[in-house]
Amino acid sequence: MGASTSKVGLEKSQKTVIFWIFPHPLSIFANTSNLEKVSFETVKLKEKLSARKALVKQKTKTTNFIKMLYFTRGEQLPFKKLDTKKAVNYLSNSDDIIIRTQGKILKEVLDGIKLIEKEIEKETPQKAKKLMQLKGISYITASTIYTETKGKITTPAKLASYCGVAPIDCSSGKTTRKKNNRGGNRILNSAFYSLSIAQKRYNPIATAYYEKKLQEGKTPRHARKCLARQLVNIVFKILKED
Repeated sequence: MGASTSKVGLEKSQKTVIFWIFPHPLSIFANTSNLEKVSFETVKLKEKLSARKALVKQKTKTTNFIKMLYFTRGEQLPFKKLDTKKAVNYLSNSDDIIIRTQGKILKEVLDGIKLIEKEIEKETPQKAKKLMQLKGISYITASTIYTETKGKITTPAKLASYCGVAPIDCSSGKTTRKKNNRGGNRILNSAFYSLSIAQKRYNPIATAYYEKKLQEGKTPRHARKCLARQLVNIVFKILKED
């Protein structure tokens, strides 16, 4: 009787632990401090983005291998860019077995990227598409920001910290000091880095803000981080709009 009771108690405690860790199977991307359900569509979209990222890495790996092969042989590359249709057809029909094999792999990878990108574009939510009004945000970047922040948006400050663009307070006593945040979501950090560069180049308001920070004595890197922080506020506002 005692053993049976303890077994039941153990099962209940295990279920309780599992419930608190994963209260809903679709909440795996939620912020643990403020759990929020993530739709099945969002999960599937994130899977496609991850698959595209893997294929892009494979494309880079294959093209680098082909370039190195030509270089070690002392031969000139037939095309400056190897991911064009003309270049891929040339490589996949080469008499050299290695070049031909790599060319066929490259063709399959490029076809896969195009196919997935079409699916991502078709499945990008309307709320994510609103982000494309900002220069430097494509539907790929918009979908990435949307899926990576889904379930985690509570305040602009918390979003900035999660993206790794907000400085960390490391003050001690009367000394006030902050340091760069090297943590956070690196996918979002990379997205906001690229966005800040595009905004600085093409948006006059962003350019003026960046120049203002430089005049205040900040380094170009620090000024860009300040710009990225402001862009987080804008993205937060857009994603929170009904």
